[in-house]
Amino acid sequence: MRPTPTSLLCLLLFWASAVQSIEIYLVPHSHDDVGWLRTIDEYYSASVETILDTVTSALHENPDRKFTQVEIAYFQKYWNRQNERKKEVIRTLIQRGQLEFNLGGMTMPDESVTTYVDQIEQMTNGAKFLLEELKVKPQSAWSIDPFGHSSSTASLLSSMGFSGLTLCRVGQKKLSQLREKNALEFVWRGSKTLGKSTEIWTHFMPGYTVDLGFSRTAPDINGTYCTYVKLTRSGWSGVFVQGDETLYGYNVSHFAENVIQTAKDYALGYRHDKVLIPYGGDFEHWNAFSTFRQMDNIIDFINRNSDTYGATIRYAHLSEYVSDVHSLGLTWPVYNGDLFPFNDNFAGYWSGIYTSRPQSKILSRAASSLLHVSDVFDALNHLSSQANETEKERIQGLREAVDVFTHHDADDYVRRLREGMSSASSALLDLTERSLGSKREASRQERIVAVVNGLAWRRREVVSLLTNSSGATVFFRNSSESLVVPSQVNPVASFSREEGKFRLFFLAEMEGLSVNKYHIVHSDDPCTQPSTDVKRVTNDVITLKFDENHGRLTSFIDHEEGIQESVDVNYHSYRSTTNLAGQSSGAYIFRPDKDSYVLLNPSSSSVEQRIPFVVERQISSKFVMFVVSDFPYGTDQVVTYTTGDINMTSFNVIAERTEGDLKGWTTQIGFTYVAWDTFPYEDIFPDISHRWGSIAMKPGQYDVCIDLPSSTEGYVTMVTAHTRGVQLGLVATVSQLKADGFTIHLVRMDSEEEWKEGQVYVDWMVVKRDLKREKGEDYIYSGIFETDEAVVDVPVPFCSGDCLALISPVGREKETFTLSIVGKNTTHVRVMARQMKDGKFISPSTTYQINWIIMPRKAVVDDIAQRVENIFYRGPLLTEVQQKWTQDIGHSLFVYNDDDASSGHIVDVLSTISNVDVGREIIVKIDSSLDNEKKIVTDSNGLENVDRAFDASSFETTSGNYYPITQRMIQRDVKRDVQMNVLTSSPHGVASIEEGSVELMIHRRCIDDDGRGLLEVLNDTTSIITRWSMTLTRTEKGQEIQRKLSIIQQNPLQVIPMSSDTKDSERHYTSSSLPDNIHLLTLRPWSNGKTLLRLQHIYAAGEHPRLSLPVKVDLDQILNVKTRSIVEMNLSAIEDVTSTETKKLRWKTTDDDDGDR
Repeated sequence: MRPTPTSLLCLLLFWASAVQSIEIYLVPHSHDDVGWLRTIDEYYSASVETILDTVTSALHENPDRKFTQVEIAYFQKYWNRQNERKKEVIRTLIQRGQLEFNLGGMTMPDESVTTYVDQIEQMTNGAKFLLEELKVKPQSAWSIDPFGHSSSTASLLSSMGFSGLTLCRVGQKKLSQLREKNALEFVWRGSKTLGKSTEIWTHFMPGYTVDLGFSRTAPDINGTYCTYVKLTRSGWSGVFVQGDETLYGYNVSHFAENVIQTAKDYALGYRHDKVLIPYGGDFEHWNAFSTFRQMDNIIDFINRNSDTYGATIRYAHLSEYVSDVHSLGLTWPVYNGDLFPFNDNFAGYWSGIYTSRPQSKILSRAASSLLHVSDVFDALNHLSSQANETEKERIQGLREAVDVFTHHDADDYVRRLREGMSSASSALLDLTERSLGSKREASRQERIVAVVNGLAWRRREVVSLLTNSSGATVFFRNSSESLVVPSQVNPVASFSREEGKFRLFFLAEMEGLSVNKYHIVHSDDPCTQPSTDVKRVTNDVITLKFDENHGRLTSFIDHEEGIQESVDVNYHSYRSTTNLAGQSSGAYIFRPDKDSYVLLNPSSSSVEQRIPFVVERQISSKFVMFVVSDFPYGTDQVVTYTTGDINMTSFNVIAERTEGDLKGWTTQIGFTYVAWDTFPYEDIFPDISHRWGSIAMKPGQYDVCIDLPSSTEGYVTMVTAHTRGVQLGLVATVSQLKADGFTIHLVRMDSEEEWKEGQVYVDWMVVKRDLKREKGEDYIYSGIFETDEAVVDVPVPFCSGDCLALISPVGREKETFTLSIVGKNTTHVRVMARQMKDGKFISPSTTYQINWIIMPRKAVVDDIAQRVENIFYRGPLLTEVQQKWTQDIGHSLFVYNDDDASSGHIVDVLSTISNVDVGREIIVKIDSSLDNEKKIVTDSNGLENVDRAFDASSFETTSGNYYPITQRMIQRDVKRDVQMNVLTSSPHGVASIEEGSVELMIHRRCIDDDGRGLLEVLNDTTSIITRWSMTLTRTEKGQEIQRKLSIIQQNPLQVIPMSSDTKDSERHYTSSSLPDNIHLLTLRPWSNGKTLLRLQHIYAAGEHPRLSLPVKVDLDQILNVKTRSIVEMNLSAIEDVTSTETKKLRWKTTDDDDGDR
């Protein structure tokens, strides 16, 4: 996927001065999305096959040419379809160094919502193919298409032996910080625990489709060329580079000069004279003969004139650039942390993708879990000489589907996952039945299921099945007796769309790596009986209390931990911003609507448009409305706004330029509006003195005096002109400020004609001057700033990103001023002013006042329901609380009666969202009495944890503070040693926007396309059921729970319906379970009779006083086999770890901290 022109513009702004002599590394490539707008196979047949055909032939034609291939899913298809002659050509190209494999995974994975498990597996599968077929081991990687970058990905790539990494999707603020520190190239230390061993040198690349200057026309207002070359299937955007002087149209020098200038602009962002430029883009070099021959002309011309240009240029690979930069011996800054969220313009935060299409994300986790347990039991059967190669083949289809799903999102992925899961499930059934001995006929009165534990830990858990029977008895039958297993049956919630009337719960006690068989006898016995008048639920470890009025949870008590906190779990919805506000919310972008801001797209110097209110108004409330010209990202123009025909749902607006014509005007103009019937925060700050009103302007009346009972000298004054039944351009200015009132001076911009009675009126407001009221996230400030300048930075106590700023001019008698906000930061609001003189707007020639009011601008959040309906089911295993918000939205809370050390602390939640209204984005919000300082901890792909703090300077204070989680979010009250874990079984976007509050995005359904290439609206009508858990404990207990429970959630016990009975009822493959802090990450058959094993210590250094410590394990005991030999491999399992560490480049850094091992 290509960055938008807006993002490219913003990324290029920092280049300034000239570079004398440079060495250009031109990297030809094609970024081939493994599924996106088309299916994988469609992309392969329509584009990729031809690209690889023409590229390999073009490389063979000229040994100086080079090409980088990334996505092995496509190359594997291509390779498997070639004859031996073509394969030999490819091998020769590799040996010559012309064809290089960069990254080498099956795809380029998304880094926000993929788990480290799936990333490792897809990288391993690609690396295994390259090694076995081509004897290739990639050394460098680029990650150019993810929507932000995770620290875990950097750590994983380093552990796989990569020496260098290239990125190109970095948010604007983070990019600015890196630039200020001269750190666009840095050493990324992905793991605090492992320190230098996970370092990888990292290069920031402004884009993978780069402006080489071929289509330059004119610079933008910042002096930066923002049009980039587009390679097409026939060549370059309708141009041709003619390098033969004897032929007509000789033009190579023109293109060469553009390439040189572009490269020198690029070089300014780095610390040396080597410049890396990608030559390609999405599915490009379709006609590689043309694209290479034209670039050959440019390369030849530049190198023949290298003294003139002060540059040389050659085709290269990323690995060459990394190696040559390494040889410079420079010392590099160290970067810790990740690069989320990514934004490509001030309003375009790519935090919607964290949640979009939740059903496919839920399915992918189920598929990954099934793949893990299938691999484990396939390997165990191999180790016990019970293997069957057909099972390995049936599992392979799921492996391939899970691999490609780590890329973005495509409809084809769901089909592939379902087909792969069906095939792997049949393989796992065969593996399970074989492990339980010979088959025998099953009783027709029984339902037989196998429960499979793919983890190497003992587990004692409640599992559930859907059924249409109200009663059931569950048996575990061994060789000597038939044991009744604790169970209960509850009705399925009324808001659920699941296929079953009841849910059967039973207790499964499992050894590590084991299979248990259970017999279920259904009956018409009554299920668990409901009650509705319960106000509390307890299991002696925790107690939940519910409010008798609104029905929601109000209190969470953990008796063992000695904690009692206020906790309110509620569902809300954000309203999706539409194209009326410029940047809409969509599949990738999350931008909730705000009730006070509009962006317009002008096509002339005057714009007329009808604007809907986000929140409807009641006319009877007599509200006042104020409008301010507000350019969120700067401009050199002042625009006036006049509103009219205001009703309860919408209003008209006329926007007019004060000077000049359309040429050079920014593509979007914006304004802030407020419509109040009560003063904001009146309940929080009741002592704020204010008055407001509305006054009709008679025909010909251009001045009106507002009389007040007390002095206005200690007040700031706001005025805005409105119309009724007519479209007029008006400017209102306060003048003649007196002790008991003020005068409003009105000017008509568009004509000298008078208006009619009742067509024009002015809303006015006076508010106490020098206000400074603060409480939590809420604040109101006011003040007056006097100046005679055209552009001025007005100091304010604080402005949170896109704060709501109202400004109004005050001039001398009969003077007319108009103001525009043209920039904001946390300490200043930049204002541009124009004064009307002789019918024209000019820079101010006299002093004037800027009256201002600052307050937060918040996203509109609506309650799903005011009251929740509760039904309680208490049984021998658990208590279920079914909470219904609407017929489409609700959840069940589960509190377990089991005395297991951890499960008693846990509240499991099963959230159901059956339908989402168009233009709504559903969140579950957990308000609590914790003092978290708006700080949370999120997982990084499930591997390590990252600290997050609310960024008040973000323009989008909601979406700009959303972060991805794949498994967990944590909030802490550090002073009181309280930790709340929110652990999820699938990815979500999360945030802490308010003190003591966290929110989890559950589902999204938008109105407009967000303009990021998908070309369709996110109209997701799927019904989803998502699982998450909550605990409230002391920090030490919380840390113990969050790691292990996250892995258990990702790897639930697999319940497999069996078609026949078997001789045995259980099978244990281990003699000893793994310790609680060691996870069996991978166990799968490898090649040549080998088995791939990965063990993971799941706790970070210092995370827990006991569980973070090193531990020894006996593999023979764990796997119940005698191993002949063990070789420690690198993370992708393609070479021994010693060789990897020897080959990997070592970089000098400003920080030699070796981590907390």
